[in-house]
Amino acid sequence: MTVARDIFRHSRYARNEVRELLQSVFVAELLKPSPELWLVSPWLSDIEVIRDTAGAFGALTEGDSTTTLTMSAALTRLAMRGTLVRVVTRPRASTEIYNSLARRGAMGLDNFAWREASELHTKGLVGHGYRVMGSMNFTFSGVDINDEAVRFDRDNGAIARTRLQFEHDYGGLDARS
Repeated sequence: MTVARDIFRHSRYARNEVRELLQSVFVAELLKPSPELWLVSPWLSDIEVIRDTAGAFGALTEGDSTTTLTMSAALTRLAMRGTLVRVVTRPRASTEIYNSLARRGAMGLDNFAWREASELHTKGLVGHGYRVMGSMNFTFSGVDINDEAVRFDRDNGAIARTRLQFEHDYGGLDARS
């Protein structure tokens, strides 16, 4: 069984792999939400995480656009379904997604936490049974333009260590912190 997969986005054969990986992760999250989700990135944008041009995920994108679901919409839906969503970014680096999350009501939810860390350089998305780590910021440029190295990992030990490190580094992020 494959436990990890490395994607090097500069390869012409890997141009869409990061976007497809994120889409798969968020489809899985929306179908069976993790109890806790960490999104850590110095810069965040309200990128499309699900592109449903074929109409295969209509039940997941309902209420938003019929063909796309953005990061803020997905995170808000997960928090509304009971996931403890913890977002860490740099101060003033991610105002677009912050404003989108606020408009959607995520900032007022008891199980949604937003933290800013001025020295942040770590990038990762960690849920139940997986982690996505690497050089990529969760922005349009990170996903679609820049050369990036991204690792999708399903090793439970590595996932647990990452979650513990995030809790240590960012104070556990009690909801509404």
